[in-house]
Amino acid sequence: MIELKKQYAVLDEKVLSKIPLGPLKNKKKD
Repeated sequence: MIELKKQYAVLDEKVLSKIPLGPLKNKKKD
């Protein structure tokens, strides 16, 4: 499960790089 979170963090970083607003960051709070 930790590895999955690690990959998710990388994906999130890539997404945030494309989307400065980072709307997914709010969803990550869940």
